[in-house]
Formats: sequence, C-alpha cells, structure tokens
Amino acid sequence: MTSAPISVKPSGPVAGILYLAAIVILLDQLAILAASIYPIAADSVNWRFGAVGLLAGRATPFLLADLLFIAGGMLAGNRGFLRLLAVLHVLLAVLLLAALGMFVLDTLEIRQLIPLDARKQALASATRAAIALFTVAIYCLVIAVRVIRTTPPRSAVRSADRRIVLEGHAGVAE
Repeated sequence: MTSAPISVKPSGPVAGILYLAAIVILLDQLAILAASIYPIAADSVNWRFGAVGLLAGRATPFLLADLLFIAGGMLAGNRGFLRLLAVLHVLLAVLLLAALGMFVLDTLEIRQLIPLDARKQALASATRAAIALFTVAIYCLVIAVRVIRTTPPRSAVRSADRRIVLEGHAGVAE
C-alpha cells in the first residue's frame, strides 16, 4: 500500500476549528483522568493498576482528539506540525508498550490480592485494558508511518515546485 503526498487544498479557518476542538477534548479528558487518579501513589501496585486501567478506558476520546489534530494539520497543509505529530506518535507508542509491560506485571502481582469471587471480573478488565494499550500503540506507529509517507521532506517539496516551474516555463518558451 503506497501513500500519496498530501494534496488537500489548505484551509486555515477550518484547521483552526479542528485544532480548537482537539485541544478542548484533550484538556477535558486529561482533567477527568487527573481527577480520577489523584492523589498519585505510584509506589502502590493497586494505584498503578487502576491508573493504567483508567487511562486505557479514555483511549477513544484521546484518539478522536488525535484525529482532529491530524485532520487540522492536513487541511492547513502544515507539514512541520504533521511531522512533529509523527514523532510524538512514535514516542507515545514506546511509552504505551512500556506501560503495557508494567501493567502486565502489576496484573500478575495484584491477581493474588483479589478475592476469588472478583478475580474473573478484574482479569477481564485487565485484559481489556491491555488490549486497548496494545492497539493504541499499534495505531500510533501506523499513524506515524502514514504521516511520514504522506508528508514529503522539504527538499522533495522544493524539487517538485522547481519541476513545475521549469516545466511550465519550458512549455511557454516553445
């Protein structure tokens, strides 16, 4: 599957609205998450287990905000912003995979502390959270690759612009 360079007509006002909507969603979700995990007790396996589970549960709104940022960048023709997003996606994927590894270890540790009658439900919730973390990490890597492929480096853009000018000039001179 090949990716074509971005060919959407730039639209700054629409991109600005998409950026604003993404920021509102992102801040709202971060506030909800922060209120849910406060006070921070990172040394507690119960807190880490719950915090990662809550983070995984907020994946969908974060993905919607992400898509709004990407759509805004594409509409604005903002190559640099899209490339920055691609780098952030790679970093986020690495962090999510590290969090997934720690979450699995915490799940194994906390499993022994959960009463037998609640263990099945807790493990089902943990499995759902682990799947969410893994799929979001894969999403981040796919988005990073697709964005890099659809946003040519500056030299390629300049080269293509020169070709168009030269070809247009050559056609007029003939």
